[in-house]
Amino acid sequence: MGSNPNYSITKTDNTLTINTKAATITTNHLSKTYGDDNPTLTATINGIVTGGDAVNYSLATTAVKLSDVGDYPISITLGSNPNYSITKTDNTLTITTKSISVTANAQSKTHGDPDPALTFTNAPELAGSDTFSGSLVRDAGESVGSYAIRQGSLTLSSNYSIIFTGAMLTITSATSAITVTGVNSYTYNGSPQGPSTSTHTGSTGAISYAYKGTGSTSYSESSTPPTNAGTYQVVATLAADENYSGASSVPFNFTISKANATISVVPYDVKFDNNEHIATGTATGVVGEDLSSWLDLSLTRHTTVDTYTDTWSFAGNSNYNSDSGTITDRINLPTGIITTEAQPMKVIVYQTPGSSVVNFKFTPKHSGKVTVVIYNTTGSEIIRLANNEATADQETIIQCFSSLPLGLYTYRLACETYYYSGKFIISR
Repeated sequence: MGSNPNYSITKTDNTLTINTKAATITTNHLSKTYGDDNPTLTATINGIVTGGDAVNYSLATTAVKLSDVGDYPISITLGSNPNYSITKTDNTLTITTKSISVTANAQSKTHGDPDPALTFTNAPELAGSDTFSGSLVRDAGESVGSYAIRQGSLTLSSNYSIIFTGAMLTITSATSAITVTGVNSYTYNGSPQGPSTSTHTGSTGAISYAYKGTGSTSYSESSTPPTNAGTYQVVATLAADENYSGASSVPFNFTISKANATISVVPYDVKFDNNEHIATGTATGVVGEDLSSWLDLSLTRHTTVDTYTDTWSFAGNSNYNSDSGTITDRINLPTGIITTEAQPMKVIVYQTPGSSVVNFKFTPKHSGKVTVVIYNTTGSEIIRLANNEATADQETIIQCFSSLPLGLYTYRLACETYYYSGKFIISR
């Protein structure tokens, strides 16, 4: 007590009571996305004494990283706070769904093939060991075109929300194939001909054929098969349809060979009349056309008596084969003398004395070649003395130096204007 000279003071002591300070602590509401780590738990404190004791507390929640979507309590546990009277208020931690972007992958296939697997990518990655269930689907259809790929039954747990981006499955045309069939060899018949059949797979489109000549054969590309003989090729083309591409075959080579003409040659069998004779004949094509102008009978042309083995020939043309053959033509011995001369000449036949040489002596009225043919008694030719030159009005002797056996013989002597036949005897 201080100096109080004027007072007689009786003092009585008392107390100062310090009451606890009222304070509040409230947890803050927090949120996080499913699968994320828990955020730091915080609280708001009111009523704390500046410079005084700190509030002793702790915060906790039942939520963990992979807790399902929902609200989880954030609770306050108070420690020793003797100077405070604390009112606490708990709050919640809200876990929200995780957004996953799912993007379908574009796909393609060829018509008729099985569907490829419908796949996708997702971002971000799923939490923990979570997986998708279900599958993508596409719009129905198998024709060439594009079909939407949709989410279908693809899903995740309720902890996720899916943001889906679709794509397209494209069906492209399948390939076709075509092969020409048929024979590769024909014979000219006057009509168009060539392979016109094929086998094919794929498209149901129209089939066309294109023909053209090859090598030295001139035939511009045409849908009409060729007619004339030659070498050719044909290509079959298959048109595309809704689901298949078109196709062309490899060239198919074929040949139209020349035909054989029908040839008829008629030989002659006549008696010598000092006139020229020639065989007759015709050549006919496969459609009845007259080809006789290509038939050559010139080698059958004769005047004098003889039996001839003559050759005829057919030249042929671009559609017909050449041909040839032989016939037997005959100009036979006449009876007696046939001549165009007013006074026929005389032929004398005699043997050279002491020799086997047979002589034929005569004096022709005209110059030219003279032939003597000797026959035996059966009529068979045994000697021919051909191409002997004779001069008009000059005595001519044609000699046979062959040794003939004894016997009777027939001969004929012929030139351009007369024919003479007779007999002679070899007696020694």
